[in-house]
Amino acid sequence: MGTTGNKEKEGEKIKLINSGFEKALVSIENKDKKGVGFLCKLVSSDAKSTLPALITTTDLIGSNELKTTN
Repeated sequence: MGTTGNKEKEGEKIKLINSGFEKALVSIENKDKKGVGFLCKLVSSDAKSTLPALITTTDLIGSNELKTTN
């Protein structure tokens, strides 16, 4: 009885994690290149704030496409 419940809970955790990943994956099209990126939040060293981030390759987004804001 206990192991079945544990397997079901593990299955629910995996579904929840996968649904989060599905929402965080993005499709990127830049000129003639296509690829994927991953949206996430980076936690600061003081753990009080987060910084939104897009993780992808430099083949899709290079220094020409990046903008800095203050």
